[in-house]
Amino acid sequence: LTFLQALILELGLLSACATSPEQQSFSQLPSLPRSMKAAKELLKSKVFMNVRDYLDARNKGLDALRNVMHPSRKALIRDLSRGNGQRKVPRGFVKQSGLGVLLVTCYH
Repeated sequence: LTFLQALILELGLLSACATSPEQQSFSQLPSLPRSMKAAKELLKSKVFMNVRDYLDARNKGLDALRNVMHPSRKALIRDLSRGNGQRKVPRGFVKQSGLGVLLVTCYH
């Protein structure tokens, strides 16, 4: 749960429902999901990015992460299918690194 909450913060998902930091007090900050299910649902519904792109962009800041996000699940699948498997990361590695929540099922 802590890892998923950190991922939510890293990807800036809570800032979308927040106003500017100067206008907020601590009590007005949106709360993180308190269960695994809620955290996974939030990530699955808002984050559509290639794991390879995420790993490449994560040290470059929030703007870089947002630039590699796709607008929809369908757009991500279309991007993954264009590279003949070259842009995919092995499923075992993704699951072992804890990023399984970013996996999408691609039907051909």
